[in-house]
Amino acid sequence: MIILVSQEFNEFLQQFGLWFCLGIILVLALVIVLILLSARKKKSKKIKLSLEEGSNLLYDSLGGKDNITSYKLNGSRFSVEIKDSSKIIKERLDEIGIENSIIMSNKITLVLNEKGKKFIESFLNQSR
Repeated sequence: MIILVSQEFNEFLQQFGLWFCLGIILVLALVIVLILLSARKKKSKKIKLSLEEGSNLLYDSLGGKDNITSYKLNGSRFSVEIKDSSKIIKERLDEIGIENSIIMSNKITLVLNEKGKKFIESFLNQSR
């Protein structure tokens, strides 16, 4: 299949094609920089906490000691049965190393990273 392109269009591409390519490259570079900057800002929100501060923040994030009825640690998952799920502050959980959380009516399951596991172990030691 042969596509005929007008002579004017060919001349236009010869004259301005390089500028179109540079413009597209510039836009792509700008998008990549913006993505990297937003990822860096997310990382900088993480704060350094001692084990005691982290476990206290965990209590607060789950609505306080009175809101917790039982808990169970199973590998990288920490399941907590709670009285009132509206007291949970999900944004605070990110600060202590909780990668993901699943909130149900009276239970929350937390997926932990290494930092989160240390806080959970401290949490378990404090509650005994």
